[in-house]
Amino acid sequence: MGWVVRSGVKFCCEWVLYGQGGPVGGHAEFSVVVVPNYADPADAETNPFRSTMVSDHLGEGETKMSWRWFNTINRVCSGVKKTLVLLHVLIPPQSSLPSPNFIAENPAQAIAMLQMREVTVRRFLAGRSRD
Repeated sequence: MGWVVRSGVKFCCEWVLYGQGGPVGGHAEFSVVVVPNYADPADAETNPFRSTMVSDHLGEGETKMSWRWFNTINRVCSGVKKTLVLLHVLIPPQSSLPSPNFIAENPAQAIAMLQMREVTVRRFLAGRSRD
């Protein structure tokens, strides 16, 4: 789609999207958070790359998808004037893959199997919404 993608660690997200000029041409317009949704809940438990815990400043046991986490990331994105995009990725069950090494051997086909849906989130500010 023509976006320049960079790491979004500074903004509490996975990715930031810059326009055609890239980081040199200005600020990122969007920040993207990937939200994995597993078709088979057992796959979520066995995924070695899953990240459910957030940094300690949110509190002990705070999960990535809690309301407190969401409010924090939404405030950060709003403060730096970026539109937050939640990218929901439906991950098919591992049992539906042709072989255990299918993803490593065929990354393009594995990506094509994913279903993705994006949700744009903007923070409501009453002061800016007055007539």
